[in-house]
Amino acid sequence: MHGELMRIETLVERVAELKEANRRLQTLNAELVSDLEEAQKGYRVADMGWGAECSRLHHENERLKKENEAYKDLFARMRNLVEAVGV
Repeated sequence: MHGELMRIETLVERVAELKEANRRLQTLNAELVSDLEEAQKGYRVADMGWGAECSRLHHENERLKKENEAYKDLFARMRNLVEAVGV
């Protein structure tokens, strides 16, 4: 009987230790989840920044294409004028 009580006490102590370890793991898990959520926010912000930059570059590229076409047209007209004048 005494041996069984000792064994029960040992098991109760072990259960208490496991509960404490579980509590610490839950706390650590909550901290890790919080850190992960913060990191994800940072990645989303960075991704939005890259998206905005890509959009800006796309618009700049389109503007430059139009500008290039305008210069080509201007040079073609200048060449035609030079040819018409006969220089």
